[in-house]
Amino acid sequence: MFTKHASIIVSVLMTVLMACSDTNIIVPDSTQSKGIRVSGTGIVKASPDIIHASIGVQTFDEKAKTAVDINNEKINAIFSALTEKGVSKTDFETVSFNIYPQRDFRRDPPNQIVGFQVNNTISVTIRNLNHVGEILQATIQAGANNISGINFTVEDVVKVREKARVEAVKDAKQKAESMAETLGVKVGKVISLNETGGNYPPVVRREYDVTMADAEVPIQTPSELEISITVEIIFEIE
Repeated sequence: MFTKHASIIVSVLMTVLMACSDTNIIVPDSTQSKGIRVSGTGIVKASPDIIHASIGVQTFDEKAKTAVDINNEKINAIFSALTEKGVSKTDFETVSFNIYPQRDFRRDPPNQIVGFQVNNTISVTIRNLNHVGEILQATIQAGANNISGINFTVEDVVKVREKARVEAVKDAKQKAESMAETLGVKVGKVISLNETGGNYPPVVRREYDVTMADAEVPIQTPSELEISITVEIIFEIE
């Protein structure tokens, strides 16, 4: 039970915090304790240490088998090029393979199949950031003609997010203590804690033109990525 004096303090605290978007007073039903609900954000900066790239080959021929044979030849050449550039075989794998009939609706009869398009896409992890352009160029020369982009990220993202989570909790507690001190009350134990947001995984994307076949693909690696976590905590008022 709150004393009359404590009830007045809580009432004042509610009024003050109504204007704050990330801090407010919780007044639940009679079975729960009253408390301060605070949002905290933790931001950690990290340098990217790996790159994920999607590299594909599109081929077309009137016969499905021929289209597949040509595609297989180019994909195998890409595998060899990646290996020669020092990319481990465990760092690339096939993620999709599709054959689509191509129709010419202008012909008579309509919907006549005129050939087959074959798409084969592999996912590649590049760990040597100093040779990304060289590696991508090697795949283009080997036959890659469908590269969707490259994603700079952090391999051990779980560890980085944990640091951001700790900072978010500290931020929330500091906000709660600051508000409570101003109004003459104390922050008690945590009633509830929820992670409400954040950016995951940390990614910076770069697009480029695969028609640049005569020069190394220019790649500018970002110096830092920002990983953020947002938490919402309800603290009991003592």
